Amino acid sequence: MGALYRKYRPQTFDEVVGQRMITTALKNQVASNTVAHSYLFSGTRGTGKTSCAKILARGVNCLHPRDGNPCNECENCRGILEERILDVVEMDAASNNSVDDIRDLKDNAQYPPSVAKKKVYIIDEVHMLSKGAFNALLKILEEPPEYVLFLLATTEPERIPDTILSRTQRFSFGRLTEEEILGELEEVLKKEGEKAGPGALELLAHRADGSMRDGLTLLDQSLSLAAGEELTAEVVRRTLGLAGNEAMIRLTDAVILQDVRLGFQLIGTLYSQGVALGRVLEDLMGYFRDLLVYSFTRKVPMAYSPQEGEALEAQFLKLGEGPLLAMTSLLSDAQRDLRLAEDQRLFLELLLLRLMAIKGGQGGGNEEPAPREALFQPRESSQAEEPPSVQMPGITVQSEEAESEGGREAATGSPEEKGEERSDLFLDHWQRVKALVAGDVMTTELMERLEPQSFHHGVLVLYLDPQYDFLLQLNDLNEVKEKIRTAAGEVLGEVQEIRLIREKSLLQPEEILRGLFGADKLFIEESEEKNG
Repeated sequence: MGALYRKYRPQTFDEVVGQRMITTALKNQVASNTVAHSYLFSGTRGTGKTSCAKILARGVNCLHPRDGNPCNECENCRGILEERILDVVEMDAASNNSVDDIRDLKDNAQYPPSVAKKKVYIIDEVHMLSKGAFNALLKILEEPPEYVLFLLATTEPERIPDTILSRTQRFSFGRLTEEEILGELEEVLKKEGEKAGPGALELLAHRADGSMRDGLTLLDQSLSLAAGEELTAEVVRRTLGLAGNEAMIRLTDAVILQDVRLGFQLIGTLYSQGVALGRVLEDLMGYFRDLLVYSFTRKVPMAYSPQEGEALEAQFLKLGEGPLLAMTSLLSDAQRDLRLAEDQRLFLELLLLRLMAIKGGQGGGNEEPAPREALFQPRESSQAEEPPSVQMPGITVQSEEAESEGGREAATGSPEEKGEERSDLFLDHWQRVKALVAGDVMTTELMERLEPQSFHHGVLVLYLDPQYDFLLQLNDLNEVKEKIRTAAGEVLGEVQEIRLIREKSLLQPEEILRGLFGADKLFIEESEEKNG
């Protein structure tokens, strides 16, 4: 048995799936003998372009056409089907795209057909022709012999010169619907004597993405894996390397619940099962697209079982349209960026955290967004002059200029106090602060991303790269603030205020060190060590 898409290629216009207007027009032209001298069939892959070209080539040469369809039984039809008649020529422009190839075609077209009624040239992927080849093709399209018919097929009609387009009848082939593909798959399965379980063919029709050829190819692969047994949805998922609707629903549940541990466990399980993480992201994007479509149509895609459809409806109500749009946009951008990631698992885990941050920050459905207190705000104001700062949602952000001035004010003392020894001390002190701030994985991750900039007059200034803002949404900020204040107070002295900046200080490392601990404090510690 050959490939299913070749075995079940339509042999008449009536057998073509999903292109009724086009096939009706072509049938009428053949029946009325009003066929043009050139046609352009355009559309995405697997929608019937080449099949219609082959049928039309037989239709114009059939000795006994039936309502515009070829009989496929006469000598001409059988000869063309068996590729014995040289008057019908199929040419792949992807590999025969030079001007010499078209000149040869032009020279051969001058001779009348030897057996058939018309000489037919089917040029597939015609957009691949070179500029010179298009010019050569134009010459023969302008004044073709009466017995010559050109059938051009392409997936990229925008790349074809207007001079060519204006000399052809153009038919645009649309994508097939999932229902049309499903109906054809059921017919093929019945002819093959195979059986399919619930959801198997629906999943294949969904993954075919509007292409009948892709649907038949995926069915062929799935039947090979089933090895004579009933074709199940699980077999289809394994064949296609899919994570499955259930896994996508559970990942979305983790986002809605902001359950980091569950999300990471699911990614780890899929990773250990050998599912490509790029496919996981693709499937998650597809699921969120289905959620988005449901938000406008209130229609569950046919690839979902009743139970999965109920879960999709419930998750949409919990998310709401606003967060759903933001999450879908984030996933769309992530699909583009994933190929650049060195560690795809880490990329996917961070992406999951960002989705949770959107849910936590915006809320959705009937759920109220979690309240967010300011992480960086003063406990009390005892200073006569406070460094200038600018307020942003949830945080107090100090300007780079103010931070630089504060650091320079603290950077007093003799040049002899600068050196590698103080850099070691700087690292040691901050490591001690981080060790004292115990917490869950999200607190630990936030502490790893915070970088100390200065400690002056009881004000501890920290820097957080804006790309890690989502970590602020995934922590209990009041609790983290108190932990940092307590830990830094034990190591550095009393901390009256914790302040966050968005741009790194322009201070030199020695100045940062001096501003963080204070020159006097360093001098006292060194004196105590010498006297100890």
